[in-house]
Amino acid sequence: MPWNKAAGKRREMTLNERVRIIELRSLGMSFPPIEVETGVSRAQAYRIYRHWKMYDDINPQTPRTGRLLKLNDRDKRYLARLSDAHPRATARELLHESTTCTPCNGGVFLLDASHG
Repeated sequence: MPWNKAAGKRREMTLNERVRIIELRSLGMSFPPIEVETGVSRAQAYRIYRHWKMYDDINPQTPRTGRLLKLNDRDKRYLARLSDAHPRATARELLHESTTCTPCNGGVFLLDASHG
């Protein structure tokens, strides 16, 4: 990933940069000169070229997943059933009865009116 000089952070490679790496390699240039010319590391250039050769695709390999959910669907259903079974119970009491949820991750879900 090349550096974003203004922000001082790494950034995602553009489609044009990926195409340029593939063009240079297809012309017979080895990876160290590609690194010098494009500013992309040899390893990254190799990964881009290898992915293009294997899959005939120049997009990144996998989409980013982001942060994992604190509550999975099973926990949400369980909390919804508990709150339906005990309509007068507080969120703290429901979470105390639950063994998998904590006040940090379950409380927000219980306070949200859209779960039921």
